[in-house]
Amino acid sequence: AKKIRAFIPYLAYSRQDRRYLEGECLSSAVISEILEQLGVDALYTVDVHNERVLENYKVPTYNLTASRDLAKYFLKKGLKEPFVIAPDDEEIAIRRAENAAKAIGAEHDYFVKKRDRYTGEIKTFSKEMNVKGRDVIIIDDIISTGKTAANAASILKRMGARRVFVGVSHALMMGNAAKLLKEAGVEEVVGTDSVMNEFAKVSVAPILAKAIKEGGTS
Repeated sequence: AKKIRAFIPYLAYSRQDRRYLEGECLSSAVISEILEQLGVDALYTVDVHNERVLENYKVPTYNLTASRDLAKYFLKKGLKEPFVIAPDDEEIAIRRAENAAKAIGAEHDYFVKKRDRYTGEIKTFSKEMNVKGRDVIIIDDIISTGKTAANAASILKRMGARRVFVGVSHALMMGNAAKLLKEAGVEEVVGTDSVMNEFAKVSVAPILAKAIKEGGTS
């Protein structure tokens, strides 16, 4: 083969982009080394958790986004004054929410999230925003335990949100995540087919096809 381009919608270990404690393995760097040793000339992925992991690669990388397509999925729900939320204040999370909001002509905002580096406990802090009586879409990259999205949903319901939906690029949905989100007031969780399960209702194929045609896009 003249060139090898790897299309990996869900890039495993992308959340392990830094060492929180001494002795922890930087798994994202190991993945980059493996792919390069296999002869990969370019990497295409979808909504990587943190773009810092792509700095490990010596080959061109393209971080595509499913946020627009996820937001558009919910248009069929008859949304009332839709509002898009990023569940944390990372720049990449806010950018995803902004892209989603623009796709459906909605406003967007974000919450502030803090994680305890020792216990892993997540705390989400609310802020002033006008969501009363409105349908809110939480846009996220990965849902594993569901705690971050559930915390955000609980806050939104307390603030008077009419309905809360979750659009996530990689719906891992480990353990009792589905139950946790339902109890928090989430109407529906929609993921992409980067992870095949009952939540995979949006395909990433058109996003990848466009990237192939255009030679890479973000």
